[in-house]
Amino acid sequence: MEDVTECKLSIAEMIRDAANEVLHSRVPEGFQWVEDYGQYYSPSCGFFYDPNTSLFYHHDSETYYVFNDDTQQYEVYKCMRK
Repeated sequence: MEDVTECKLSIAEMIRDAANEVLHSRVPEGFQWVEDYGQYYSPSCGFFYDPNTSLFYHHDSETYYVFNDDTQQYEVYKCMRK
C-alpha cells in the first residue's frame, strides 16, 4: 500500500511541477521571483508580473498591462487610479 501512495504523490508532484513550468515559462527576462508577493518583479522597469494571470502591474501608475501576442505590444488592461 505504501508504494501505491508514494507513486500517487509522485504523479501529483509531476503534474504540479509541469503546470508550474508552463505558468513560469512566459516570465520575461530580468524578472526575479518575489516569494512574499507570489509574483515576479523587475527592478529595472518597476513592473510586477503575475504568472497566474499573465498580467503586468506598474505600482507607480497603478496600472495593469497585458501582452498582446498578435501585435507584440503591451496594452492597458486596467487602471486603478481614479
